[in-house]
Amino acid sequence: MNPVLWKIFFRSLFIQGSFNDRRMQNLGFAFTLMPIVRGMKNNENQVRSFLVRHMQRFNTNPNLASAIIGSTAKMEVKQINGTGDEITSFKSALAPPYAAIGDSFFWGALRTFAAVSAVIIAFASSPWSPLAFIFTYGIFYAYVRYQGFRQGYHLGRQGYDFIRYLDMPRATGQLRWLSLFFIAALSVLVIFFCSSHWGSSSSLAVRSGLLLLIVTFYYLIKWGVPTLLIFYLAVVMIFVASIIWS
Repeated sequence: MNPVLWKIFFRSLFIQGSFNDRRMQNLGFAFTLMPIVRGMKNNENQVRSFLVRHMQRFNTNPNLASAIIGSTAKMEVKQINGTGDEITSFKSALAPPYAAIGDSFFWGALRTFAAVSAVIIAFASSPWSPLAFIFTYGIFYAYVRYQGFRQGYHLGRQGYDFIRYLDMPRATGQLRWLSLFFIAALSVLVIFFCSSHWGSSSSLAVRSGLLLLIVTFYYLIKWGVPTLLIFYLAVVMIFVASIIWS
């Protein structure tokens, strides 16, 4: 990518920095694309039109915003008539579905999966648990942000093909089930830990309780309860149980 595109990409990482209740991410979006203004050769009408269309209300998942920014940057550079109606319509059409897809994947599935993985590593008394969370979440975060922007600029209006190729709704479901599996694995670790520290009667009670907990979580996910909420619930229940049986 040329230096101007690198500037736009790095600015896109801070799109949430000026988030506001009235127009959400509009200031961040306009700030991100400002390097393009320098190529308008001081055409006052073009600059005014540019600022007007990009200061309108805009809100989507910040991780998928890079894909829209890349496509928008390409459309801004290529547009001839200067009206920008096509650009405004493009942003308005993609922002809501990207918000739903991105929030479900990053906040509802990937973050939970990374957290559960880190907890399992922490349970093994490893100091690398925080880094495991950062790496697991960060590698997907960085890939989607960079490639989303790059493919968005390369494909222009067809930049959504990259997001469609990722098939995030399907990946969201898979990560949720994998998170449930990891929670079950963590429960098994707790069972073995309890078996080695408590008597047989207490161990049997704990095993029965954890088995009931796993079945409960299975049906909660099946009924559409957010995985992150289930994870927090599991943490609270285990914390309370540790106090009772300590």
